[in-house]
Amino acid sequence: MIRNNRFRYLALFTFTWFSSPLGADNAQPLPINIQADQAIVSELEGLSTYSGNVRITQGALQINAHEVQLTSQDNTVTTIVATGRAGSNDLASFTQAPSQKLESIEASALTIEYKVGEEQLILSGNATLALGQDRYRGDKLSYDVTRGIFKLESGDSPSDRVNLTINPNSDNPL
Repeated sequence: MIRNNRFRYLALFTFTWFSSPLGADNAQPLPINIQADQAIVSELEGLSTYSGNVRITQGALQINAHEVQLTSQDNTVTTIVATGRAGSNDLASFTQAPSQKLESIEASALTIEYKVGEEQLILSGNATLALGQDRYRGDKLSYDVTRGIFKLESGDSPSDRVNLTINPNSDNPL
């Protein structure tokens, strides 16, 4: 019975965390599929950790990482942190297919943090972001989805510079 209650809590917990993925067009929450080698859920701390080849999907949203931590408050996820494998080329990735509100988003970095309520994506460590046809790359990158504001930072090495490729379109020429 305890195991069954924990499973129900885990299902409720994970179901509420992406109740409104980036720019979602629908009002109904979509089912979430989580695959991982291991899952640890702390009901008291509001922390859920998935590790080992983690893949999370919900509708058009997909996260792939070595480890994903979800922090919640009042049964609603507030922060998602996805990490790749340090010391390797195994980066975390975040993909959101296009919707009526947003262009497609593809992000990868050693660490990806998504602040759910603020709709803010923070990438660090070999960060790349593709928004539609535009490309952004730097050591650190933050993207405020609601306001459409980017901040890029270079790495410590003089050769580490931020790189941007912006494609003008007829609606918003440069």
